[in-house]
Amino acid sequence: MGDIDNCSILVEFENGVIGQLETSRNCAYGYHMETEVYGSDGCIRIGMVPAKDRVTYMNAGGVSQECVSWYYEYWEPTFRAEMQDFVDCLLQGREPLVGLEDGYRAVEWAVAATEAVRDRKVVRLS
Repeated sequence: MGDIDNCSILVEFENGVIGQLETSRNCAYGYHMETEVYGSDGCIRIGMVPAKDRVTYMNAGGVSQECVSWYYEYWEPTFRAEMQDFVDCLLQGREPLVGLEDGYRAVEWAVAATEAVRDRKVVRLS
């Protein structure tokens, strides 16, 4: 499709915090999307194992987890939560947790990441 399938991107924020994003749509276990942000005071990891049912199997053969088989299965809980929050905003008359600026920045980052990978260069965003 002309997009990036397997990719790892390193980002550095103005305050020195480093972030790493990894993705693979067509990996052997279905889908992989991992984000890690770390700094001097700690670290947060998101999406490390695309576990299907949050069950870890341990036996004489080792430790394993069944993984989701494709993109929509992996993201379905997120999509549902976003739709529910949208409905809750309408019912409660409140602003969404994520706004237009957040959506704009996400697209800006995606375009910059594509440019960095395509041109094999560092891309700086203000």
